[in-house]
Amino acid sequence: MKTTIITTSNGNYADCTITPTNVHIKDSYRITKKSGMKEIIVKARDYALVNFGYTYNRTEKQWLYEWRAHNLLHTLDYQPERTCSVDLDEGETDRRNSLYRILSFLYIFIH
Repeated sequence: MKTTIITTSNGNYADCTITPTNVHIKDSYRITKKSGMKEIIVKARDYALVNFGYTYNRTEKQWLYEWRAHNLLHTLDYQPERTCSVDLDEGETDRRNSLYRILSFLYIFIH
């Protein structure tokens, strides 16, 4: 497990904890634009591979959907203490990945 700060090209940053089965992004709700989310996801995955040899089975797109779903729920003030950060876990079910995708599209419309 390693905690690192990942910075985007426009100055946003994310405090990430990286393990072989999870990337935890603390206060992920602060990043609201798709480009910032994607950049952090790509950098976190690259960091995990280069520094620890970790590779993840879930796609970047699945991680993006999950992050947006968390942001939507946080925006709606649903369990803000839990939805302020996101855990991008390996091994999510197809059902849960589908739900994240639906919620992700709803996030686009309200943000």
